[in-house]
Parts: sequence; structure tokens; C-alpha cells
Amino acid sequence: MSEYKVLGTDHSAFTVSDMDRSVGVFSGVLGFEVVRDVEAPNDLVKNLTGVDSTLRMVYLRGPDGHQVELLQYLVM
Repeated sequence: MSEYKVLGTDHSAFTVSDMDRSVGVFSGVLGFEVVRDVEAPNDLVKNLTGVDSTLRMVYLRGPDGHQVELLQYLVM
């Protein structure tokens, strides 16, 4: 077996269907702090993923510093 060992993580990403509800769970229930809430334009999302959609991205930081990235595709 390999001696490979994970020493740490930077962030975890999740695709969600209801951003406001998901942010509520992470911030209100789990104590994460919203760091950034942005929307990627349709042309960028389509170029990178092939999906004809805009994309809302919310970044949250947990009490231990771990970040969570929530993604919601907003289909046109």
C-alpha cells in the first residue's frame, strides 16, 4: 500500500438546488460565515462547463477555517 497521506484540505464544494436554504443551514445551523457571494455570467459558465446557465457561488468559512463552496446553476 502507498505511503500517500492527506495532510490537509483547502475547501469542499457542493452543487445545491436551493442556495438560500443551503446557506441558511451552513451559517445558521453549522456556524459558518459567508465570505463571498458572486454570480458567474452565462458565457463564462458555458465556456468552462458546457452548461447554458449562470452560476451563483457562495463561499463560507467554518469555525476551524475550512471553506465550503456552494454552487447553484441558474438555468436560463
